[in-house]
Amino acid sequence: MGKHCLSTMIVTKHGENIEVKYQKQHYGHSFDIGHLSISEDQRAEIAGTVLVEAVQAQANTVSPVQAAEPNSGIGHEAKVRVQTLVFFDFETSGLPSHGQRVCITELALVAVDRQTFENSNKFPFRVTNKLVQCIKPEVHVHPMAAKKSGLDNKILANQKVFKEVLPTVKAFLDSLPQPACLLAHNGNRFDYPILKDELNRAGALESLEIYCCDTIEAMKHVLRDGAPTNKKGGNSFSLDALYKKLCGRRKNAHEAEQDCLDLMRVCHHDRQAFLGYIDAHVVKFGENRIADKSF
Repeated sequence: MGKHCLSTMIVTKHGENIEVKYQKQHYGHSFDIGHLSISEDQRAEIAGTVLVEAVQAQANTVSPVQAAEPNSGIGHEAKVRVQTLVFFDFETSGLPSHGQRVCITELALVAVDRQTFENSNKFPFRVTNKLVQCIKPEVHVHPMAAKKSGLDNKILANQKVFKEVLPTVKAFLDSLPQPACLLAHNGNRFDYPILKDELNRAGALESLEIYCCDTIEAMKHVLRDGAPTNKKGGNSFSLDALYKKLCGRRKNAHEAEQDCLDLMRVCHHDRQAFLGYIDAHVVKFGENRIADKSF
């Protein structure tokens, strides 16, 4: 783990070393893009980094295949008609890297039924169901993660560990109209692998029977012709960029519940196209092979 502030860090991608400028101390001196995918501002700013094209390109750039998709749910065959949208976010003990365990320190689930999401014109919705749970991590919380989230080992000392919290999470999800779908922004490359790791360590991966989908992929589809741009003119699908374009300036980022609400509002912008994409692209959480990452 790096202890000094450097002017660059080295990102290894397909055998090529790419210099990435950043501002503050980070967790280590190198990351392998094949094993670590930094998503939007929540992940990157924990490490005090500035997202640059070398990292953004993996998650935030529209590919030619994606650009050819129609800008609506029409044309996608529905796999499942999702009845509950469960917007999902968490804070963690740090960023994942090779051999370094990451623990969830705060978990938020904000659920809205399909009818409310589809038919309501005002936001926030009057009817939602929420679970927000702080969790005692079984590893040391990195100082930069603590600074961003306000959560450290001392303040979390009296909370339950993930395995003890899991029955509450499962009961909440089971209480919702089914089928329900977890929705996390860049979930396939950050949230879902970490959640899978926590579930595996608890011996409970098979117990979580729910669908999931990645909202960053959904928003690439929905906003194909009107994506936010970064400083160099490329497309950016970070939650910050999407929210700024569609809703204005964000407040209270790095609080898991607020991140869920912000994501819900962004996805509600073009609700029909969003729902069409979700219905066509959901997978069962335990069968999501994209999320099978080893950190």
